[in-house]
Amino acid sequence: MAGLRQLLHALAACCALLGFLCIAPSSAEFVDLPLSHDGGYLSACVLTRDTHLDIRDWVEWHLHLGVGKIFLFDHASRPPLYVNISDFVEEGRVQYTYFTSDVVELRSHNLTFADSVLGRVYRQCFALARKHWKWMMFTDSDE
Repeated sequence: MAGLRQLLHALAACCALLGFLCIAPSSAEFVDLPLSHDGGYLSACVLTRDTHLDIRDWVEWHLHLGVGKIFLFDHASRPPLYVNISDFVEEGRVQYTYFTSDVVELRSHNLTFADSVLGRVYRQCFALARKHWKWMMFTDSDE
């Protein structure tokens, strides 16, 4: 596991140098599992946090409805949501990204939507999927 963590951190560092995949700069942990691009018709982008009781059902439901790939961004859940959906990640049906962020709320600091955590996640989803998926839905884990 330590070797995988080092590899993932090295991957994140390389991507950061290229300006890719590091969507919410932070001094804290950022883990992105290797991306598989099989492409298709419909993908989903979701930002979630601490949805341990519901996330597995949410993923299963959306995959059942025909979503081909879910780009799931886990915003500092404790513990990380990966343990709840690891089988979907290993199958390549979920692209899992864990991150923390020092970005503050829009309301309190006059940030634009593009500068918010949600704006950065949506922009990253678009960059990851644009050449591989015809459609992407942007949604919440409570929908």
